[in-house]
Amino acid sequence: MVGGLFAAIIGPQVVIWTRDALPATPFAGSFYSQAVLALLALPLLMGLRLPPTATREVAGEARPLSEIARTPQFITAATAGVVSYGLMAFLMTAAPMAMVGCGHSVGEAALGIQWHVLAMFAPSFVTGRLIARFGKRRITALGLIMIAMAGGLALLGLELLHFWGALILLGVGWNFGFIGATALLTECYRPAERAKVQAFNDFLVFGTVAVASFGSGELLHTAGWNGINYGMLPLVAVVLLMLYLWIFFRAIEIFRRCGTAFPGLLVLGLALLITCQALLHIMVTVNLIPETGQTLPLISRGGSSVLFTTIARGMSLSVSRQNDEQSHDRPKNEELRIGD
Repeated sequence: MVGGLFAAIIGPQVVIWTRDALPATPFAGSFYSQAVLALLALPLLMGLRLPPTATREVAGEARPLSEIARTPQFITAATAGVVSYGLMAFLMTAAPMAMVGCGHSVGEAALGIQWHVLAMFAPSFVTGRLIARFGKRRITALGLIMIAMAGGLALLGLELLHFWGALILLGVGWNFGFIGATALLTECYRPAERAKVQAFNDFLVFGTVAVASFGSGELLHTAGWNGINYGMLPLVAVVLLMLYLWIFFRAIEIFRRCGTAFPGLLVLGLALLITCQALLHIMVTVNLIPETGQTLPLISRGGSSVLFTTIARGMSLSVSRQNDEQSHDRPKNEELRIGD
């Protein structure tokens, strides 16, 4: 994290200082200087001595990767990570070109990237504590909302403050969205499945980042800066909806593990209320239906809504805990008793 902060300061400044080092080829000096910085890091890496890792056997049966990848938990976590990182890389690559195309100087574009990278890594000192206090889903949703706010701010104008403000929001949103999605991923696998699930998630995320980085210039040329920012909003909305659908799918899992009907139906009903409320709020936001006054659960400000949502989640967690306590005493083949 500290290295990221230093890189945010040193990298853009080196680009500014060396961009005219070779007058015959613009920006050639910047590429050479970045290569020199990479070579300077090699002696540090070669001198790094890591302690040997202790090998230990991981108990438990590992499921096939295809089975894990089809679970709602993995789909939601991976999609949140892909969208947050992909949109960040896409807009971060396109923003400097758009700034220069709108008449701003190269130095101002480089400073915008500097503030963006600082915003990416500086919150990492407190993101873990925020996740522990407010929950993984809420922080992930907040990060995606901030990414959407970055696109909205960019659509308000083409002044320097619009670009810089959008890049700062984009950086903080990436931090919350990607770290939150990575934390969500840990709920999708067992210890024996960790390596292959994390590897597959990294392939999806960084493969998307590579495609977004290569395609940003062409899309900026064809759709324009405003078109890019309009196009990112539906992706953010889809992931936010998936986070609420995850609550409903989690309720279905709790329902299946219940030994009696009442607690299972209670959890299903509460999850359905939260999911439908979120869906109504999103439909109002995109002007599909008239205003209803429904808040966005766990996100919008509202005393009664927060109180109800908190109580509902607490009741669901209580039922899930009781299922765990009773699972050791109940036969595995026992079915749900609707008549109880």
